[in-house]
Amino acid sequence: MTRANGSNGSSSTALLRQILHFVIPITAAYALEGVATLVPIWAAAHGGSPDETEATFRVGAVGLGNTVVICIALVVKSGWAGAQDTLVSQAYGMKDFRKARDHLNCCQIWMCFLAAICSVLLLSTERILISTRCATEQLAAETFRYVLGCIPGVWLEFQYDALRKFLMNQQIPSPGLWVLCAAVPAHWAMCVLLLECGLSIDPLVAIGIAFSVRSAVSFFLLAGYMTLFQPTPSCIGWWRIWESREALSWKGLKSYSRIAIPSVAMYGFDWWAYELLTLLAGGLRSETQLAAHVAATTASDWAFLVVRGAPKAATALVGAAMGQKDIFRVHQVVRACLRLTCAMCGGLVIFCWFGRAKLTHLLLPDEPVTQAIFAKLLICVLLQLLVDGLNSCYSGVFAGLGRQGAVSVGLFTFQWVAQLPGAFILGYHFEMGALGLHLASMIASVLNCGYNYMLMKRSLKALGPEINMKDDQWKLRLVELFFAENGMGLMDLLWGFLLDVPVDTSLASWNVLAGYFCNVVLALLHHFPNKVAGYLRDRGDAVFTSFIFLGTRCIAELFAVLICLAETLDFDRLEDIEGPPVFPVDGLMIRLVQQFSGVRPDGDDADEHLALVIKTVLSQACSNSITFACAVVEQMSSFEVLGTLLDKVVDMKSAAAASVVSMAVSRFFHLTPNPLLPMRGPNLLKPLEEETPQEIPEAESYCLGIPEASSALVQCLSKELPRLCDGIFGPQPQAPRLSGMAPSVPEPEPLREAIKMLLEVKEGELFKQETWDLFHALASPEEVLRAMKGVNREENSSEAWLRAQMLSRLRSSRAAAGELSVPKKVYFLPEADPTLAEPTEANPSLG
Repeated sequence: MTRANGSNGSSSTALLRQILHFVIPITAAYALEGVATLVPIWAAAHGGSPDETEATFRVGAVGLGNTVVICIALVVKSGWAGAQDTLVSQAYGMKDFRKARDHLNCCQIWMCFLAAICSVLLLSTERILISTRCATEQLAAETFRYVLGCIPGVWLEFQYDALRKFLMNQQIPSPGLWVLCAAVPAHWAMCVLLLECGLSIDPLVAIGIAFSVRSAVSFFLLAGYMTLFQPTPSCIGWWRIWESREALSWKGLKSYSRIAIPSVAMYGFDWWAYELLTLLAGGLRSETQLAAHVAATTASDWAFLVVRGAPKAATALVGAAMGQKDIFRVHQVVRACLRLTCAMCGGLVIFCWFGRAKLTHLLLPDEPVTQAIFAKLLICVLLQLLVDGLNSCYSGVFAGLGRQGAVSVGLFTFQWVAQLPGAFILGYHFEMGALGLHLASMIASVLNCGYNYMLMKRSLKALGPEINMKDDQWKLRLVELFFAENGMGLMDLLWGFLLDVPVDTSLASWNVLAGYFCNVVLALLHHFPNKVAGYLRDRGDAVFTSFIFLGTRCIAELFAVLICLAETLDFDRLEDIEGPPVFPVDGLMIRLVQQFSGVRPDGDDADEHLALVIKTVLSQACSNSITFACAVVEQMSSFEVLGTLLDKVVDMKSAAAASVVSMAVSRFFHLTPNPLLPMRGPNLLKPLEEETPQEIPEAESYCLGIPEASSALVQCLSKELPRLCDGIFGPQPQAPRLSGMAPSVPEPEPLREAIKMLLEVKEGELFKQETWDLFHALASPEEVLRAMKGVNREENSSEAWLRAQMLSRLRSSRAAAGELSVPKKVYFLPEADPTLAEPTEANPSLG
């Protein structure tokens, strides 16, 4: 039992490390955000050496302006970008990087629209403040000048938050921290530059411009990071919004807004209610009560920022687990994040309670009345910190599950219906002052926590039953026996089945045992992917060589999975693969292709199984689903690999090799000229099914080298077309009609379609001189000469027209030969120009 507990503890430790991977950079980023909020206050109080009256007025204007910007713009920004908490995290869990990028593009489109609306509202700041009696006319005018300088930054903040959430929900939280490390000093430096250098700019407008500069630095640094480093495949071409069908369609935007609107409500109901408490505190008309309230909320804000990392980790990890449909993983993440939140909040409460004397002197002047009020408020603040930490964690989990609507209902009920009226009654009617406000807020948080607990319990129950932990512990204990530390584990015995036992596919018992072997390996791979990968790397070439004998389908499927095993292919596991691919990438495709043979000692189906492996690897590479995709594309288009394949097709009559050639043509050119030409490859995660290919963006195609590969494919195959076509259609006919000529390549239809497609590729490929020289070699010299003479008789002829007619003649000639072997199949091909050449005795095929 000790070993089982050790395995479970190891899994919990790995999960804790993954959560801390979020908590540390996010907590540091929030701390920098807190520092950034102090920069404009400091600039207003000290920038330009104002007198005491002017400094006080500036600080009030900047503080009020920040409240306006937060309430109008930043709440909408955070809520609307928060829809990615559900959509992007789940798409990342499914490894659907294109869908994740589509969600980002939808968010970017919406952000432009919402920034425009918020800008119009911000331009009405002065009118809003005066009409709501939140400021005098002079203070409202000063506040408007500060907000006016912030408006350009609002546009950039909307786009920056979209990118930050996009990366965070793909489990990449650190870039936001590094960006702030540059943006916050730039914010301070710009304030100093604009206020201290004697520029003729209004000080409040200058402070607003400094905020806009900080937003610009944040956005462009993060955008540059995504463009240059491309930490995930979804970052490739993220800025080409016009290529996203979802972002440019009302259906896609509407689908995004269904999650975004409840997310905005979730942020708004919480944030706006919190701001209204400060207005209620100001209405108490007591400087001591207001000062104590401000000090208490400041302490609460800073403490709350420290525990925001765990909820963000819960959002990303729960969303990814939902994308993988891993219910057990969801339960694991929820438990771990709740425990970490309780531990962090409990530690903060203990720290603040024992340091309450120093905290009081730090936040308040030495005034006994105010300090006495603050001491009472601190008890409510610390208790509420515990409860709100749990509420924040619950909200993060619900965001990953896509339940923002239910959370916003609870927030509206307890924050607006219960908290605000209760605060007014306790603070004003019962004359409890600021203590009444915080007491009502604490009670509302406790009620909201109870609601979230019941909602969480119901949501997790709706997902399905959790795995029985006792059974899982016994399974982990059994599996761990394979990886004994003394080197005497069962892995050597297990792989001995493949390495030591002679292969005899004619025996039914061998095939049954092969099925059991593959199931055990896949189970081990699910629980211990890094250990299995490390074991196979240590055995080197012996394992790869043993897999080449693919007389059984399940062995071929397992081989395909292990070849493609890498960091970006999650395979629905608890952790990612670390290190290089299991088998060496250099020379991989030529080693596989060389194994095609007409006669195999391990069964007649071995070539078909080998073709399954090659087509699986090629399919995964062309969709950029494996880390070494570029190497596979480059090798598959090399003259060595293609030449070997064609030798297997023509000389050894290998139909499986022919299917690989047709797959390479179809995947490199992304065309579907005929149903016989396969466009779909085996699904790696479900090998008995076919995957539906997804068209990758043009930029991603260039990164993989597919255009170069398609060009090399044309060059190589066109050089071998005479021999290849003779193998498919039979020798070139010497009479107008020959009866019943059988092709020398078995089942040539898919390969014939691939070659026909090569003759119909883009003109830019065919108008290369070296390519045309190879095509000209397909026809006899007399035919080429007659065709060129016939064209040259035309006064307005051109080289392009000559080549087009030559290609038409070549297609017709080959189609005529093809009809002899497959009389029932009809192809609609362009006819040859009768003026080019006429049938002669020397060349009867021209007729």
